[in-house]
Parts: sequence; structure tokens; C-alpha cells
Amino acid sequence: MKTVFCAHCNLDLQEHEQVVVSVVKTPDTRRSALPAEYIASVKHDLQNAGPPPGFEEVRRRLSKIDGSMSDEIIAERGDR
Repeated sequence: MKTVFCAHCNLDLQEHEQVVVSVVKTPDTRRSALPAEYIASVKHDLQNAGPPPGFEEVRRRLSKIDGSMSDEIIAERGDR
């Protein structure tokens, strides 16, 4: 298999040789796929948010979850 970067490249193929062509469209990484309104909303929420919880507060909140977090993650991934 040869890689072709332009339509005018010479592949130097033999008669009856087969070629596989893949066309992959890549998203424009300079722009977000998220709607502008959503991004503005998140920025607004972050600017008006209080300080993040401390380590002890996170531990307290997580301790209220029944069962194992890893079991929850495995169960969620099993649905895919």
C-alpha cells in the first residue's frame, strides 16, 4: 500500500494491481465543535463559580456514594 498526498502523484502501478483509497475528513482543530452559546455559558459559569472544593470536601462527598467507583465505571463502559 502506498500513501498518496495529492491527486497528481504517480503511483507506478502494475496492470491489474489493486489500490485502496481512504478519505478521512479531519475536523478543523482551530474551531470548537461546540456551539458558541454553550462555550459562552460555560465561561460565564466558571467566572461566577466559587472556589473549588478542598481535598477533605471531595473525600466527604465521595464517601456518600454507595459501592465501588470502579464498579460504576466498569458498568458504564459495559454499556458501550
